[in-house]
Amino acid sequence: MESHCRNICLFLLTIFLSLGATSTYKPVIPVHQKEATILVKSPILFRFFPLANGDNTFTTFIITEVQYDFLQFFEHDGQYRAHAQLEFTFSDTEHNQTFSRLVDIRASTGVFDSTNLKTVYQTRVDSLTLPVGNYTVVVVYRDVNSGRTVKLNTQLALRYRAGRFYSNPLFCYPDSASSPLVPFCANGRPSALSDYWDFNRDARWVLHVWGISGQPQPLRISVRDRENGKPALHIDTTVTPDPTFATVSVALPLSRLEEGAYDVVIDFPETTPRIRFTVPLNIVWFTKPLSLWSLKTAIPPLKYILPQKEFEALQQGNRQEQERRFRALWKARDPDPDTPYNAVMEEFYRRVDEANRRWSTRRRAGWETDRGKVFIVYGEPDEIEDRTLAPEPPQYLKWIYYRNGERIVAIFDAIEGRKILKLRTIVTEDNHDRQ
Repeated sequence: MESHCRNICLFLLTIFLSLGATSTYKPVIPVHQKEATILVKSPILFRFFPLANGDNTFTTFIITEVQYDFLQFFEHDGQYRAHAQLEFTFSDTEHNQTFSRLVDIRASTGVFDSTNLKTVYQTRVDSLTLPVGNYTVVVVYRDVNSGRTVKLNTQLALRYRAGRFYSNPLFCYPDSASSPLVPFCANGRPSALSDYWDFNRDARWVLHVWGISGQPQPLRISVRDRENGKPALHIDTTVTPDPTFATVSVALPLSRLEEGAYDVVIDFPETTPRIRFTVPLNIVWFTKPLSLWSLKTAIPPLKYILPQKEFEALQQGNRQEQERRFRALWKARDPDPDTPYNAVMEEFYRRVDEANRRWSTRRRAGWETDRGKVFIVYGEPDEIEDRTLAPEPPQYLKWIYYRNGERIVAIFDAIEGRKILKLRTIVTEDNHDRQ
C-alpha cells in the first residue's frame, strides 16, 4: 500500500510538471505519506561544473541524468529505445547576453522490465563556454517519443572572488566508466547531484580552483554533523597547481556516514588570502525500504521475530527512546557493526515491503496476513505446491523451505476459493539430503 501511495505521488508530480508550469529545480523531491515523508531523486537531474579559463570565460560542463522510468520507451527490432532532449538557455540581463545548449538523451535496453526502473538514469555530459555573469537558466525537457514537456529554472553565478575562482565540488561515481568529456573524473562517472549523496556509497570529489600559487598547496576536507557539530570525516591531501589552475580528485569514504545532514569545510590553509568555504552534504538512503522510513511502520512487524516482552518494551516511551532502542536492537543483529549499513535489517524490511505489495487490501496491510508473516520470517519459498483451485478438497497452498539441513513446510488452507489463505501449520523436519 505504501508503494502504491508513492507511485501515485510521483504520477501526480509528473502530471503537474507536464502541464508546462515553470518550477524551480530541486534535485530531491519530498513525497508525503501518512506516516512519513520520503525523499526521492528527481526524475530529471542536472548540474553545472564550470572551469575558469583565465580570460574571463568558463568552460561549463553540463551533467544531466534522466530516470529510465520517466523516459518513454518504444520497441524497435527487439530493442526498447528512448529519446529526450534538454534545452538549456543561459540569460544574463546585466550584460544582455544569452547562450543555449541542446542536450540529446538516448537510452536503449533489450529488457522490458528495465524501462521502468527508478534507480537507473541515463547520463550525458556536454559543455559550452560562458563569459563572466550572473545567469538565469531555463531548462526545457521534451520527451521526443511522448511529447511530454517539463520546464524548470535555476541560477548560475560565474564570478571571480578576489581574483580567484572556485566551484562547488563535482561528485563522481567510483569504479564506473568515465566520460571522455570529463577526464579529471578518473575511473568514475560524473554525477548530477551536488548537495545530496546516496547512503552506503563511496564517491570521489573533483575540486577546481583557479588563481592560486603554482607551488604545492595543502588541502583539508572536514565533514561535520550539522546537528551536533561532531566530526565525521577528515581528509588531508596536497594540490599542485599548473601554474594557477588546480583540479584535484579526492576519494571520499562516504559509506562510513550515517544518514543525515552534514557540513563540509574545504580549506586551503596556506593560500593568501586563504581559501576556505563550506558546502552542504545530505546523506540519504534513497532506496531504503518504505516500511523503514517511520517507526510507526518499522516496529510492528518485529513482533514476528522478537520475544513478546522485548517487543512490548520496544514500544514504550517517547519517540526518542523508541528510536534509541530500535537502533540498539538492529545494531546487535548487524553482521558488520563497523559500518552504518545493516544488510540484515534491509532484508527484513524489504520482505515487509514485498508482503505489503503482494497481499495488502483496503482493510489489512500485507505484512499482517498469514502469508506476509511466513514470508517475512522465511523469505521466498524454495518450492510451492498450489492446490488452492483444486476441484476437490482439501484446497491448500504449501510453501517449502530448505534451511540449514531442515525442511520447513508452511501450509495455508484456502477459504472461499483463494480469497483467504489461513495458516494451518508450520512443520520442521530433518532434511540432510539438501544442504
